[in-house]
Amino acid sequence: MTSVYSANRITGWLLVPAIYLLLTFLAVCSMTVMYCIKFYDIVTTINNWTNYITMAWVLSFAISIAMTLFSVHVLQLMFSRSKHFPRRFTIWLLVLLLLGLKTFAFSPIDDNTALQVLAWPLLGAGFFVPYLKRSQRVKMTFTQDR
Repeated sequence: MTSVYSANRITGWLLVPAIYLLLTFLAVCSMTVMYCIKFYDIVTTINNWTNYITMAWVLSFAISIAMTLFSVHVLQLMFSRSKHFPRRFTIWLLVLLLLGLKTFAFSPIDDNTALQVLAWPLLGAGFFVPYLKRSQRVKMTFTQDR
């Protein structure tokens, strides 16, 4: 009875993707907060502030908000043990990887920093996607219809 009960809980190796998801969620939230603070600072201190906000900045802010909301959605699926979690988590990892590639290709930062930004999504996708696809534990845990 205890093994069936513990098989349906998020424990063991399932804690690793949970921690990765939570830490990335906190990082994305902090980026969104920094964008909000900067936007507030620009709006309250500059008279003609529309000239100071570029389209690239607005796009980055929108992506940050979208990733925050998507991360909340994936967290909800994980902690409700939804059967949709493995696929959405895989999509979430792919989006993180694409954002890392965008940073690498289009941001004016040095290559070492860009590689560090790209390394975490690569490691996450390389480890978690095969685990989510093949693990019996994942199949037993994420069974809810939510």
